[in-house]
Amino acid sequence: MKKKRLSFASLGIAACLTLAGTPSVWAAEIGEVTGQVLSTDIRAYVNGTEIPSLNVDGYTAVAAEDLREYGFDVAWVPQERKIVIRYAGKKEPHPLPVQTTAQPPGTKLADALYTDITAYYGDQEIPSINIGGRTAIKLNDLSAFGSVVWSEGERKISFTPKAEENGWFTDNPLIVREKDSVKVDNILIGDPQIMWNGEEVGRTIDYVPMLDVSWIAGMLGYTAKETEDGSLLVDNGTNGFILKEGDNQVELVWFGTTAGEAEVWKKPVKQDGKWLLREPDLKELFGYESVWSPETHMENITYRQLIVEDHGLKQRVDNYNYIVRVDEFIQGTSDLPFLGLGKKVDGQKILAPVVAGGMADAEEGEPEVQTGYVYQHGSRNKPYAASIDPEQAYFVLCGV
Repeated sequence: MKKKRLSFASLGIAACLTLAGTPSVWAAEIGEVTGQVLSTDIRAYVNGTEIPSLNVDGYTAVAAEDLREYGFDVAWVPQERKIVIRYAGKKEPHPLPVQTTAQPPGTKLADALYTDITAYYGDQEIPSINIGGRTAIKLNDLSAFGSVVWSEGERKISFTPKAEENGWFTDNPLIVREKDSVKVDNILIGDPQIMWNGEEVGRTIDYVPMLDVSWIAGMLGYTAKETEDGSLLVDNGTNGFILKEGDNQVELVWFGTTAGEAEVWKKPVKQDGKWLLREPDLKELFGYESVWSPETHMENITYRQLIVEDHGLKQRVDNYNYIVRVDEFIQGTSDLPFLGLGKKVDGQKILAPVVAGGMADAEEGEPEVQTGYVYQHGSRNKPYAASIDPEQAYFVLCGV
């Protein structure tokens, strides 16, 4: 998924791929110009510390993501297309550098765009806009959650959250929660037909069970449609993949943008207008669990609908390993979806090996299962890099 970091003073934009970012445009109204971004001599402060800001039609705006460095927890929830801001109380601030612009106040720098990403302060929705690919909020819209003070003489605006609001935050950058699960039971794996509830849902070809991709996609909450070039796009609005007939290379999609490639063992087959793919390959692409009985030839599928919260990568890495901790709230399984960490080398995305280990006990009052997995970046023999620039790092989370 694309992520763009916008310097609110210089409007310099650097694109990268990450789990936390602003997705691409999907509908006509998204991206519509709603205002102007202007240069300003007004300085913005949050929790007493200056923060990069811009003037949007006379109001001071800040990037929601930047509040992570000013005592707040900010979670990007891609499946729900929302950003949640919480005051974290004891979280140590790490203020960002504030650049100045040589442009006279009032000079147009960019357009403010409509976005379908919703922003929340706690559980209350607040207005949000898209500036240069980042979700921004106006400080005035935070007045219900603290004190917003304007000083004409000092040309500055300050926001201080309510002192009694201690809030909640996590030390770990990723949280995976189970929202629901879908079960598709009693799939009869026959030869040549594969049946479910009296309906043919696949065929066994050369002794290999192959399911109707459109059928299983629909059962799991995805859509499947052919594109103009004859490929099959499978998508659930967040992630998906693209199949090409006779090609075992599958394009992985994240918010309409290519996120990588996967290789399937047997090439997809188009037969009688249906796309068929080997069942174990579908299992890897969708991320479901399956159990097959050799006695009954029945297969049962469980697909866990997961919600991922991205609370931000570390800004700096001090050694050869990039450690990512994940809080897991999943019932009935100890397995997380595949997590891949990569970086860009000379413009090319390089996936690094992922090693899992370490577990943490459930805290009192939390869901039944809370597992802290530690993922280590680097191969067994030598690491890819001594450190990773978060602007060049990205996550691929499959099966969510």
